[in-house]
Amino acid sequence: MPVLLGYWKVRGLAQPIRYILEYAGIEYEEKFYELGPAPEYSKDSWLKEKHNLGLSFPNVPYMFDGDIKLTQSNIILRYLAGKTNLLGANDDERMRADWVNEVARDVRLKMGMAAYNPKWEELKPGIVKYAGEMLASFSDFLDGNKWFAGENLTYADFVMHELLDRILKVDSSLLDNYKTLQDLKDRFEAIPAIAAYRETDLCKSFPIYTEAATFGGVVID
Repeated sequence: MPVLLGYWKVRGLAQPIRYILEYAGIEYEEKFYELGPAPEYSKDSWLKEKHNLGLSFPNVPYMFDGDIKLTQSNIILRYLAGKTNLLGANDDERMRADWVNEVARDVRLKMGMAAYNPKWEELKPGIVKYAGEMLASFSDFLDGNKWFAGENLTYADFVMHELLDRILKVDSSLLDNYKTLQDLKDRFEAIPAIAAYRETDLCKSFPIYTEAATFGGVVID
């Protein structure tokens, strides 16, 4: 039985999950929810199902894997990472992977809040500055390692690829001074299963966010 992934019809929190499913060759299907038209942007497509799916903590994204029903993107990521040997090979790698994932979450949240703000253009210079500062920290943390946890690929690299790609959508020059991060992004995209997925119509550059967002909420490619 294929895994079922339910989420809005955007990259959002689900993209690293999709990448892991593709990387591991896990068969999956997606249930997409879409907002109603502006200006209300009704969430009824999700709300009418929210409490009828047998979820302990109803939310999106959610994932069904047989009898296992999960919500919360980080829980889904760690569950899949455990199934696919992507948690880290030892305590140090697991610590580094979890650490990067949590910091990336904070960066993603700050960027997302700005993207949904009607004053996005006013906020953008501050986001660019903040992103640059965080890239410096991520570069220092990488410290010449092949992957963020060390020599082994972990779920944190899937999360970070999505974050790096999203940062470049805001300002395409932000990785120019961070060759090690650009190399990591390129190395991730060269993984055969990832490269194959990125060539399909299923892998979208936009929308990153729902259409209620001021930035990144519409299909432009």
